[in-house]
Amino acid sequence: MERPNGSLLGLGLGEDDERIYRLLVAGGPATAAELAQSARLEADAVIRSLERLHALELATEDEDDPGRTRPTAPHTALGDLVRLREHELNRARTALEELTAVHRHRVVSTGPDQAEAVLGSDEVGRWVRHLQDAAGLEIRAFVKPPYVAVGPGQNTAGEIAVLERGVRSRVLVERPVLADPRAHGELVASLERGQELRVASELPVKLLIADRALALVSLDAPPEGRVGALAVRSGGLLEALIALFEQTWDRAARVRPDLGTDPGLPLPADVPDPVDQRILNLLLAGHTDDAVAGQLGMGRRTVQRRLRALMDAAGVTSRIQLGWHARDRGWL
Repeated sequence: MERPNGSLLGLGLGEDDERIYRLLVAGGPATAAELAQSARLEADAVIRSLERLHALELATEDEDDPGRTRPTAPHTALGDLVRLREHELNRARTALEELTAVHRHRVVSTGPDQAEAVLGSDEVGRWVRHLQDAAGLEIRAFVKPPYVAVGPGQNTAGEIAVLERGVRSRVLVERPVLADPRAHGELVASLERGQELRVASELPVKLLIADRALALVSLDAPPEGRVGALAVRSGGLLEALIALFEQTWDRAARVRPDLGTDPGLPLPADVPDPVDQRILNLLLAGHTDDAVAGQLGMGRRTVQRRLRALMDAAGVTSRIQLGWHARDRGWL
């Protein structure tokens, strides 16, 4: 077999498990003895690998020939495992942020002042670049007009540098931003670079947060009528700003990477109606199809038909994948 470029070891498989699964995918259903001969492994090692593949739903018994094992389609089984690992990595990333914040609070003295006014467009722009340079894990941002310190396309190099360092970038824009041709083109380019983008009808403030360590929030009425912001270093105010971002992000509509260049067509029109959302919530809470049908006063086949339509709209092949898609798209 040709030496593979990819590896499944990060999904919880051992080297023997991956070898057996690749043989099944390439050659189709096989017995343990046949696999042992092809893989040049002891029969006991092959049996143990098959048990693990069965447990991970990567392989099943061949219904036509119970002595043989057949592989589960990779795009189905491995897709679910990849999404599970991505979810676990996201949780680990969040834990890392929290621990980093705790460690920073312990070893760095922040002094009595946890916030300070930043006045003038040049100074606000400098702080924006400072936060981007300081971010090691994630950048969160609210973007809304008018642009007084940093306008569309004026900080492209800083945004690219953030993404190139592997820093996650989540940007929530106010809907009028998408109608601005200058901003729209920049947002399309940002999506192509890997930035995550969502849109809300209205945002309360302009906001930029670096990790869980530093934030810059706009001031509605800064002193002397100048452009102003508040730099927040730590404490309850910073945690409140992070919570505000996360709550607003969860409710916002996601913008597709293929949103195109027409500002009039910025958003996907695929948000389910309230009945479909209720079905999804009940299923993800552990209810059976019959229980969902009973609660909503409809037939089981109607529930299943609506689920199939949701899966087709999401482009997924299993209910597990539909659950991940629904969470990512804000359907729940």
